[in-house]
Amino acid sequence: MSGVFLFALGFLAGCHGSGATADARVGVGDGNGEPDESGGAADAALDATLDATPDAAPTAPWRSTSAEAAPGGRAYHGAVWTGSEMIVWGGSNAASVVGDGGRYDPAADAWRPTAAQGAPAARAFHSAVWTGSEMIVWGGSDGPEKFADGARYDPDADAWTPMSPAGAPLARAFHTAVWTGSEMIVWGGDAGAFVASGARYNPAVDTWTQTAALGAPASRAFHSAVWIGSEMIVWGGYGDDFLASGGRYDPAADAWTPMAEAGAPSARYSHAGIGTGAELIVWGGFSGDGMVEDGARYHPAADTWTAISAGPMGPRRRHTGIFDGLATILWGGCDGVEIVGIGAHYDPASDLWTETPTEGAPIARRDHTAVWTDTEMIVWGGFGGAYESTGGVYRP
Repeated sequence: MSGVFLFALGFLAGCHGSGATADARVGVGDGNGEPDESGGAADAALDATLDATPDAAPTAPWRSTSAEAAPGGRAYHGAVWTGSEMIVWGGSNAASVVGDGGRYDPAADAWRPTAAQGAPAARAFHSAVWTGSEMIVWGGSDGPEKFADGARYDPDADAWTPMSPAGAPLARAFHTAVWTGSEMIVWGGDAGAFVASGARYNPAVDTWTQTAALGAPASRAFHSAVWIGSEMIVWGGYGDDFLASGGRYDPAADAWTPMAEAGAPSARYSHAGIGTGAELIVWGGFSGDGMVEDGARYHPAADTWTAISAGPMGPRRRHTGIFDGLATILWGGCDGVEIVGIGAHYDPASDLWTETPTEGAPIARRDHTAVWTDTEMIVWGGFGGAYESTGGVYRP
């Protein structure tokens, strides 16, 4: 096992304690209004009808994912949303890395397995992206070995297709991958040493093209990467030290543009980096001095940063973050002492925070995944004192 990989596992260590959740519970009202005071026989009849009609059952903000036929407990896995299902694959548990997965349909609250034939070798710390018709899994590690291979999973056919190795990036883990609409861009990571290289994969023709090295950000892993407009934006992570820098990569020009550093968050890794379609939102992470509980928004059109207001989350790393079309939703992670099971919405338009309800929420966990379905956030897996095979569906 490489020294860098052992170093990485040291970075991932911590927060093994029991989960903590907020004491407060959010109640759900019965939804009844005040009676009509206008009088009359018709009103009396209506009142009698309403009195005889049972109240509608309140809709809880969280509901549990089914445990029946769910994949085994794991963390460090990949997850994508297809438009109708969440697909999870790979990861590791207390015994080993795993090479299986499952498909969860939230409408039916039902799981079914992904095909085993043709799947990549078992691994964790890989990347997974959704192309619109396939999930692409690439890279990762089983501990002793890092991988420079992957495969494409078609849920309609329940079948895997291997990816060409020609021109693929160096084997690596702890990298990032984004989907541009036509290509997957892999960049950075731990390849035995931290790297500043990457490549673009086109599934239509099964080919790789190396990304430009000129102007690329410094070598790193544990960073974030998002796709906004026509560029991949990379920020933060750890290389020779904790990093507060990044870069913007334009695949059409195969060129990098540096990002402004004035106003950027402090150097950190293991933060949440969320793309809104117009901005990169960075929040939380670990700075070397401890957990951080701040962040900022990066505006690529103006190449400027705007600080985020203080919120209710507390210091956090190894949490998840998604964008629901209006706000980011941050959830879970660890605060350096305990694993936590609380979260919050952040609205970039108003720069305001709102706590997520805790009633019915999954048990506290870190290193889980979260996907957005267009109406709900699905949290699954992770470590909460044990490797979890449970999850929750949250409707804001």
